[in-house]
Amino acid sequence: MIQQGSRQHAGSTPLNAADLSRGKGKGALHECSTASRRAAQFDRRSMFDSLTGLYRRAYVVERAALLLNSSHTSVLFINLDDFRRVNETAGYASGDRVLRAVAHRLAGAARSGDLIARSGSDEFLILMDCYEERELARCAARIIGLIGAPFMIDGRELTVGASVGIARRSDGKPDTATLVRNAEMAMRAAKRLGRNCTQFFTQAIDGEMERRAKIQSALPGALAGGELALAWQPVVDGASGKTVCAEALLRWTHDELGAVSPMQFVPIAERNGLIGSIGDWVLEQACTQAQQWRRSVAPDLGIAVNISPLQLDKRFVRKISRVLELSGIHPSALELEITEGRQVLDTPSVMSSMAAIAGFGVKFVIDDFGTGYSSLSYLRRLQVHGLKIDRSFVAGLPHESRSVAIVEGLEKIAHSMGLTVTAEGIETNEQAAFLRECGIDRMQGFLFSHPLKPDDFINGYGRRGS
Repeated sequence: MIQQGSRQHAGSTPLNAADLSRGKGKGALHECSTASRRAAQFDRRSMFDSLTGLYRRAYVVERAALLLNSSHTSVLFINLDDFRRVNETAGYASGDRVLRAVAHRLAGAARSGDLIARSGSDEFLILMDCYEERELARCAARIIGLIGAPFMIDGRELTVGASVGIARRSDGKPDTATLVRNAEMAMRAAKRLGRNCTQFFTQAIDGEMERRAKIQSALPGALAGGELALAWQPVVDGASGKTVCAEALLRWTHDELGAVSPMQFVPIAERNGLIGSIGDWVLEQACTQAQQWRRSVAPDLGIAVNISPLQLDKRFVRKISRVLELSGIHPSALELEITEGRQVLDTPSVMSSMAAIAGFGVKFVIDDFGTGYSSLSYLRRLQVHGLKIDRSFVAGLPHESRSVAIVEGLEKIAHSMGLTVTAEGIETNEQAAFLRECGIDRMQGFLFSHPLKPDDFINGYGRRGS
């Protein structure tokens, strides 16, 4: 088992309750009665994680003052990036072996005297007697580097990343439990920054987490309270500049919270099981509105609706069929955009639902293309009509050589597969000119229009070259 410090290795004898109270190596447990042995075994189970041999989070938090004996404690909270993929692709037994290997690597990254604990399924924490920011950052960098190196499990190479949150205290404040929670909040902030990085806890993060808690509390009432609305952003033809499609963008305005970004509330809706009802509402509103425009002034207008892969089940297939029937919109006018980064895309149930919906004539577009995983491997298996090149690549055009190479490469690959290519996030004429020359089919961004209210969108429809 592995308990603390870089000098503690697998196979060494762990500290236990008897060690802490009497000192190590006296062998008193061998002389205990059966009842005493059972009590000792129970005590060990409460102290140590059975899979990794590390301390348990609750034990370390409760006994931190005794075990560490420092008033300048810092906590590193570590979460494994993409660990779910390991379990899904290699199996849970291999996942367990990765976790044990991570525990050994953490022991190698920690300093002598540091306390290492397993906090949850794929989460770990390290308590250390250190307050100096530079040293903590160096330790976090070592951890990210060590965990990021491939694991050889049963002859198979498996990889994960690590996001690290750090919280510090001096003079004994805050208490250890609060310090651990702060480090966990900082870790989640690191996740939102892009993963595989380090974030120190700040009061701004604390305020952000408080806002997220309020969002979570208020979100269930947003739909019933009429707080949701749709904005519309034009998508234009790459050659003519004519508006060919309108992307429906969900907006939420709350009396206390103000305007809440979809980047904040959509992940919460997915975790809380609200994405189905919210997604149904968006689909109904968007198709009904678009069909009204198609009947009046924009007969060829297409519509793009963002959906979560978590919506893609048999129920959603029936929902699509019903919405198409009630709104009267032609299936070919409807595009469903799915973010590439979601790993659940490449699963049999999702692929089956996509095939059924595509069978109606509805189109699928992969959004934020180039930022997810295994892009090319699943493009050939999914029922996909087109892709959107992520704005992060467009931002560097036309002067950043790597962005140029990526966009040109993606355009060639997509067109060779018969896919329509849209570039998003276009803000300058230089970017538009490059993309037009590159052969991009459609373009979208602030250069052409910000998201608009319904009346503003349709009033400006004819003036945008349509």
